[in-house]
Amino acid sequence: MFIAYNYRIVMLHMYEVIKKIARKVGKEPLCNGKAERAPYIFGKCFVLCWRCTSLIFSLLLCSCLCYIFTGAIYIELEMHGVIYAGILILPTLVDGILQYIFCIESTNIRRALFGCISGIGLWLLASWLDAGIG
Repeated sequence: MFIAYNYRIVMLHMYEVIKKIARKVGKEPLCNGKAERAPYIFGKCFVLCWRCTSLIFSLLLCSCLCYIFTGAIYIELEMHGVIYAGILILPTLVDGILQYIFCIESTNIRRALFGCISGIGLWLLASWLDAGIG
């Protein structure tokens, strides 16, 4: 009885969260909720901001290129590979901190550029972790 009651509460809460998210789609991005920071497609606001969109795009592009050119792209998977990844991720981190703490507004072009660079860094980091684990 107790488990079934908690299950109903959880399901009701999940339903409310999904309903709230569904109301936002097309009006504002789900990541930061600021419509001026998101691309518009066919007059509707995209579900992710410029930074998240370019980050995911560059992750997918790097993965596809690595898959297509297997063996042609060699990544040095030593410790300095993590340093390279950190250097590539750093501009996005600095830009976010500047916006949050010092209220310095970033442009959409800078968000997209830094997101793309950060996506490449995250892909390098993921590749390094995958090689170390696998």
